[in-house]
Amino acid sequence: IDAIKNRLVHRFTHSQIYDYFDKAGVDYGQFYRNLNRLHSSPEEVLAEIVLSDANKKMPSCSLHPGILDSSVQAFIGCHLANQAKTNCVFSPIKIDQLKVYQPLKDDHYFSHIVRLTDKNDELIHCDIDICDISGDVVVEIKNFTAQRIVLLEQDQFTDLIANDSTISLKDYLIYCIAEILEINHSEVDFYANFMDMNADSVSAIK
Repeated sequence: IDAIKNRLVHRFTHSQIYDYFDKAGVDYGQFYRNLNRLHSSPEEVLAEIVLSDANKKMPSCSLHPGILDSSVQAFIGCHLANQAKTNCVFSPIKIDQLKVYQPLKDDHYFSHIVRLTDKNDELIHCDIDICDISGDVVVEIKNFTAQRIVLLEQDQFTDLIANDSTISLKDYLIYCIAEILEINHSEVDFYANFMDMNADSVSAIK
């Protein structure tokens, strides 16, 4: 673990990581804010994962969702190492293989991510190892794939609204939701949550 840290020159703290996500419009609750520190390059990331107090109240499980989700969040380190703007996030779309070698019973792990060679800016492919503090691999994820989602800048959003002064913001959002979910706008319940509307993770982020 120390050898990996030493070769990765970009460093990001907990607050810097989640400030990026917040500005990009991805609002993680306390249950999923477990990345303590990132060491990264454009092709490799080492993330320190420390479970939040909210997670410690959860009953013991073999594959803790807080650790698993945080290990996947960490690939944003490749993006940050490129000094990327905060109008872009990546949504997970698939993994080829997941192996659990031993239960995740502790609250302190490392996620080691190696980006696989590709020239497609719209997709990121990488392998992820979740390691204990001794460096032993406890979970292995092969060919994790995430898709790039570009979010509107504030001025772009304002311009869209300004082009039609007769439409309310609520009606505009209903139109957008209907388009993403590929349903008629009359079917959209504005006050329902995404799960009630049968939205998958990609649609929910859009």
